Amino acid sequence: MKICFFSDIHGNFDAFSSGYKLILKEDADINIFLGDICGYYFDALKVWKELENCKNIIRLLGNHDKILLDSYAKGFIQRDYSTKYGPALEILLHNSTREFINWLKSAQEFYINHEISLFCCHGGPDNFLDQYLYPNSILPKTCTKLTIMGHTHYSMYRLKNNHYYGNPGSMGQPRDGKLPSFAVLHTEQPSSWEVKHFDYNRKSLTDTLQKMHNIPEYLYNVIWR
Repeated sequence: MKICFFSDIHGNFDAFSSGYKLILKEDADINIFLGDICGYYFDALKVWKELENCKNIIRLLGNHDKILLDSYAKGFIQRDYSTKYGPALEILLHNSTREFINWLKSAQEFYINHEISLFCCHGGPDNFLDQYLYPNSILPKTCTKLTIMGHTHYSMYRLKNNHYYGNPGSMGQPRDGKLPSFAVLHTEQPSSWEVKHFDYNRKSLTDTLQKMHNIPEYLYNVIWR
């Protein structure tokens, strides 16, 4: 089985649209989105319109997605969130439709396929939404041959005790000094994992941010890291 894995778009449609075209060209049996369609940048709804038309997709919930759903239920975003991450989620909250919220609610917290011994989540096996497993982290025990995660924005693929642990990196906000990325795997050959990097018009995103208010400097800096 051929699977494409991608994660952490964070409302960056400029990057997503470049990478998504490449994902579709892979013509995989399954595309697995590991979560965080929103947070940081401002075009999560445009990303959603593309993903909702993808028929062979499995969607997982990310930590920022969960924050949006909790905020929608309460009717407001916590002030400390906007101070730390910028106003994107607050703007999205005010512009979200019931259709989008229901689509987000339908995302799974984890996905497991016993036939191919695959487990996927946004964070990690011990905390599906918010566990950070970096390339140099101590890896937890797992009962599946393949464990694929997002959340850190660092791509990796590690082998421990005959178990593989992978992260495709981030499509919208890589933090490991590399370009945005997704990964392709042929499950009958676990060593076939390939991270595919792509570039996009980062200046376009920067120009958009400059037209807005209260944008943390970090959101500019990480684009060009």
